[in-house]
Amino acid sequence: MWKVFLMATTLPLAAVAADARTYFTPERMREVEARVARHDWARAGKKSILSQCEWYLKMEPAQFWDFVPPATQLRAINVSHGVGCPDCGEAIFSKGGHYPWEMDRERPFHVRCPICSREFPETPFVPWNPGPRTIAPEQGTPIADRGAGWQDAEGHRFWFVAYYIFWQRWRKDVVDGANLLGRAYLLTGDMRYARRAGIMLAAVAQRYSDFHYEDQVYHEGIWNIRGRISDYIWTCGDNSKLARAYDAVRPALQNDAPLREILAGHGVADPCELIGNGMLRTMEEDILRGYVAGNMGMHQRTLCQLALVRHNDDSTRGPTTSQVRDWIFSGGGRVEDLLWNGFWRDGFGGESSPSYSAGWGSKFYELADLLPRIGLHIWDNPKMRKMADAAPDMLVADEFAPCIGDCGGVRGAKNVGFSASVHGRAFARYGDTRHADALRRIGARDNNLWDHLFDPVKLEEAVQTPPPPNKTRVLGGYGLAILESGSGENRRGASLYFGDATGGHGHYDRLTLGFFDLGYPMFSEMGYPTPFRTPRRFGWTSNTISHYSVLVDERPHENRNRGRLHSLVGGAFVQLMEASAENVYPGRVDLYRRTTALIDIDPEHGYLLDIFRIRGGKQHDWSFHGPAFTEFSVAGVTPGPVRPGTLAGADHAYGEPPADKKRTNGYEFFFNTRLMRPDSVWSATWRNPVDGAALTMTMPEGCVDEVILGEAKPELQKGNPEVIRYTLGRRTFPEGGKSLSAFVAVSEAHHDDTRRVRAVHRLERLSGPDTAIAVCVERDGTVDLVHSALDATHHCIWKYKDTIFDVSAEFATVTIDSEGVSRATFVNGHHLRYGALALNAAPPLVGEVTAVDLRANTITIDIPLPDPSVCNGLAALLGNETNHTAYMVEHAESAEDEDGTVLHFGHTLMRLGMGEVAAIDGKTRTITSDRTLSGYGRTDGGRHQGRWLCGDDLATLFPIAAVGKNTFVLENADTPLETAFRDQDGDGRALYWICDIGPGDWVKLPSRQEYTRPATSTNEH
Repeated sequence: MWKVFLMATTLPLAAVAADARTYFTPERMREVEARVARHDWARAGKKSILSQCEWYLKMEPAQFWDFVPPATQLRAINVSHGVGCPDCGEAIFSKGGHYPWEMDRERPFHVRCPICSREFPETPFVPWNPGPRTIAPEQGTPIADRGAGWQDAEGHRFWFVAYYIFWQRWRKDVVDGANLLGRAYLLTGDMRYARRAGIMLAAVAQRYSDFHYEDQVYHEGIWNIRGRISDYIWTCGDNSKLARAYDAVRPALQNDAPLREILAGHGVADPCELIGNGMLRTMEEDILRGYVAGNMGMHQRTLCQLALVRHNDDSTRGPTTSQVRDWIFSGGGRVEDLLWNGFWRDGFGGESSPSYSAGWGSKFYELADLLPRIGLHIWDNPKMRKMADAAPDMLVADEFAPCIGDCGGVRGAKNVGFSASVHGRAFARYGDTRHADALRRIGARDNNLWDHLFDPVKLEEAVQTPPPPNKTRVLGGYGLAILESGSGENRRGASLYFGDATGGHGHYDRLTLGFFDLGYPMFSEMGYPTPFRTPRRFGWTSNTISHYSVLVDERPHENRNRGRLHSLVGGAFVQLMEASAENVYPGRVDLYRRTTALIDIDPEHGYLLDIFRIRGGKQHDWSFHGPAFTEFSVAGVTPGPVRPGTLAGADHAYGEPPADKKRTNGYEFFFNTRLMRPDSVWSATWRNPVDGAALTMTMPEGCVDEVILGEAKPELQKGNPEVIRYTLGRRTFPEGGKSLSAFVAVSEAHHDDTRRVRAVHRLERLSGPDTAIAVCVERDGTVDLVHSALDATHHCIWKYKDTIFDVSAEFATVTIDSEGVSRATFVNGHHLRYGALALNAAPPLVGEVTAVDLRANTITIDIPLPDPSVCNGLAALLGNETNHTAYMVEHAESAEDEDGTVLHFGHTLMRLGMGEVAAIDGKTRTITSDRTLSGYGRTDGGRHQGRWLCGDDLATLFPIAAVGKNTFVLENADTPLETAFRDQDGDGRALYWICDIGPGDWVKLPSRQEYTRPATSTNEH
């Protein structure tokens, strides 16, 4: 059963010589030597390493002891957080990114602005001047810095020397340098490299316990961040490099007399004892006690590397390999726990940002390769394969990843989660052509000098048969619906994020949209904040207003909880998705729902129709902006003059926080506002003057009371424009009035004046609910009539000119040209009539889950089908009153009794979590877990009510009625809990499993009917 993928060996460690390498083993080095002997690229790699080490050889070995800064020499990851250059200000970040300052070894302790080229400080710095952060900075002119920074007349403090010491001296020259020198020694056996690396390592080790990041490093405008040389996250990388460098030069530290003589002069009699049982042991203990912890997978990988290097089986000398193994598996390292409870079922780590969540997978892949060397094995866990699927699954328009949360920026993000480390290992293990195509996409080659990741011959064979392109789909665990259309250079796509963003690096952005066409992100997100910790980061970048969303009563979303998918349907010329998130405004709205369709004009062109419905509150503000293009114009209405202040008020300055200090709505970051009151159709266009690429958003009459044009600053990233142009559509309602809004917009990507969409108008409603919407999209000689309703049973009658458009469906389109109706489609409906065209269809397939097979990862539904294959590739919506979920059907087949249909979900598991049963209370129907059910690294934040729980047998499922901190209350059932949740396989653990689907849950499979002229149609479910 899948609960025993991690098997720990209890054999004692084999004895090794004191000077033996245990990370760079003889077997591994023979492989490296063979690559160098066989391949030009390997010889070039060796030459590059030696070339990078030449600078170190110019210094005598003895000089390297004082080359290493003392622990109390202040360090800084920013010169002046959020301020930038004394001359150029924040513009330096737009030029050089998050860490923009230029440095080189030939000008030690100076930094140079990439804009004005001015060098700071203006006076020499003579090392070392250690001291506490409370030492007063220098002031006045010339600009001097003796290690504690310089302060300007406005009180801004600039840490020039400390920045150089952190970035150049520590990270590049010492940590990276020791690692490079160690590898040069491995490749050549030349003691010149080993002596320099060994002296630096010993110097670091002798003072390692004195490193306290909290008091020694200026970090994003604050102090008191735990860590050692670097902060508690980046220290993981430092420790890995230093540990590997030590293993590389261990023979020299043990046996080279000149090296030992130099070290003895600094009081180091036994360098291996100092480094191995001193510094490396402290590194292990830091991780075990939680003082050092990186993003998920980082500290586990580092600890595994430390254990391999230390190779310790003596508990009197610190953590043993066995203790480390247990900690990684079932202790604070949580590897087993994270595999089942920390990764979404789609393979993403449990964070909102695609880049951060993909980072979990890349670290786990590296970890999976290391773990067998200490007796743990996780490759057979099915989540491992899904980690490699995640990046290709998320790819939109064959090019982009949606910039959700702290990911990417206004110019988009490409190849997020694609890596040779992940996809090379995945291809080698699974042979999947999608992983081979991922390697092709990033131009990966089998030219890693230290690790063999994949067979290049097999890869070359695999890429000859590329996988089929992504289709319209849903990543139901992560919470992302994706529409796809077009092909080749004309690929276009859209994304709708409804997932849970509470796991980390998420924004208040439920139901935000992405739109990709013409090789651009046409809907651009702010993405990763630069600088990271500023008022604008929380007030604007991660706030609701900066996304494609709607604010109710001038309030941002009140939480980042998951929404619900209502529809996802792919078709020949229409792709549709719909989701809601009323829970972001609890008690304030009863409708907060977005319907988005990607509609083809022809194979090369299309447009995005978006309908956002809100009911509740007294004011609705619809936020929209185009791509990061510099030209902006509006048509159909004349903007008023620029108003003073910001959207927060005429007297409210840019960035000024709210007076009540409560959480801001971000209106103070929206400036240069102009008011428009459109009484008919209007549009806004964003255009790139370089290549003429443009986006035009058109809104029909009656959607807004007023539109506020404004500007906002994007993140200070290289290549970003100075401002992004926003449109804010506003509707206000009188006290006691009916507060229902339907914001309708059509967005078309085009070049210069090649627009095809000419106008968009609302259709006259003759009957039907007020939540139903219909528009006509006028384009060159053609009109699309588009209908959208929240309920397919609602009978709606619309009037277009003198013709009736009669439809009962969730969504429908009719395209009319000079010859009449050329095409039509309707989704989840009963009938569609327009003129002489009449289409009828069966409604969507709605039934009940009758059986769940967790081993086969299938469900059986009570709907027999003559041809079950019509379900292949559909998005199945499932759930009950409390839990709603969605899965893509990989394939379907008739049940054995032919009284139902079996749906297969492939590698996407229905099991969402696991744990060990700590206690059972049969009277209260309570299962107590051995772990908490929410918190960092727990997907869905413990919101499992409405899901199902089962034990070792994976057969008897109990509905979850309520969830506590570490408890499940189960609904009544005949089977005693003590029987269902006992240890049934004799491994000493009684496990529970959280399942997404159970018997009695409803299931909905979409129906779609399409018509094209001449009268040929297909009817699909």
